[in-house]
Amino acid sequence: MLKTLNLTCHIENQPLIQKTSLSFLPGQLYGLMGANGAGKSTLLKLLAGIQSPSEGSVYFQEENLRDKDRKWISSRISFMGENLFIPYAFTAYEIVQMGCYFSKKAREKEWIYARLEDVHATHLSARIFHTLSAGEQQRVLIAQALATGASTLLFDEPTSHLDIYHSREIWGHLKLLSQKGKTIIASTHDFEGVKQFCTQTLLISQTLILGPGNFSDILNPATFEKSFFTRQLTP
Repeated sequence: MLKTLNLTCHIENQPLIQKTSLSFLPGQLYGLMGANGAGKSTLLKLLAGIQSPSEGSVYFQEENLRDKDRKWISSRISFMGENLFIPYAFTAYEIVQMGCYFSKKAREKEWIYARLEDVHATHLSARIFHTLSAGEQQRVLIAQALATGASTLLFDEPTSHLDIYHSREIWGHLKLLSQKGKTIIASTHDFEGVKQFCTQTLLISQTLILGPGNFSDILNPATFEKSFFTRQLTP
């Protein structure tokens, strides 16, 4: 289980997230919502141990991430950021193989092909990554996240720049993975995707995090207005 205790983050001395305590359980797909600049990406980086909190802690199975090295964290928590740039002509297979950087699995072809199969992308293995469609690239990147062997997967805007068909396809893959026992947290602006596929919804609004809970409970008319149509002011 991944959890936070009194998690607080300041950016340039301004509060972005304040005294947040959350628990994320296996077998759940969490949709993380909020206006641009609300702190969605920052929260994911805090959960992944990439960014250190101003106060409070992040725990994985009761172990404080502050006390763990990158190898330990990466084998348990995988983070896929937005707008990943691949400068060289790597194949889809090689991209997935990179997910095994901290593991001996990099030499096991069966493991890598199995992760591609998890997202129905084995037929893309020999293709050059940057020649793939946006939807195909996202599937390969999800396979890369799976290749780490991590039980918790964090995705920053996994369906951004995708059309409706490919967005639903990606959400479907994430849903299936959560049903297999993974803990998945995805930041997004895709309201319909969260409503249709996510088991839990969270909303960042003016330094506070609502949820997790049912979509209709968390994103009601009042919270929607406050979060997306009220100017986000910090003291």
